[in-house]
Amino acid sequence: MRYITKISRNLEMYKRKKENGFNSSKELVLHVIRHNKGITQDGVGKILSLDKALITRIVKNLIDEGLVYKEKSESDKRAYMLFSTPLAESVKDEIVNMEDNYYKMIFSDLSASELEEFLNLLEKVYKRSKDIRKENKYEEV
Repeated sequence: MRYITKISRNLEMYKRKKENGFNSSKELVLHVIRHNKGITQDGVGKILSLDKALITRIVKNLIDEGLVYKEKSESDKRAYMLFSTPLAESVKDEIVNMEDNYYKMIFSDLSASELEEFLNLLEKVYKRSKDIRKENKYEEV
């Protein structure tokens, strides 16, 4: 059962070796900002359950790299709304290409029918994991 975790960890190490400057936390924060235009840092922290100081450091880094910009909130003058830049889209594409390349390598030993069956099962498991996340049902079974 731990194979998914191990594959994910190997993918992270593969991406680090490619030296794109991203780690999983930074990727997650950028993903949340890209999909929630105008979200605040507090909002990002709530979605990801990450520490405020960590979110602040990551957002500052993303701004410094030109991947995110912030605007003062109209409703709360103390808060800033976060938006991704066009550069963030190209970085996302680079990450997706890297992941696709990695998956092609690890699936290369599977026949077409094995790959199709595996991907169908994986999609089913993914949908269930997404439902659990949306329902906030994290109790142990």
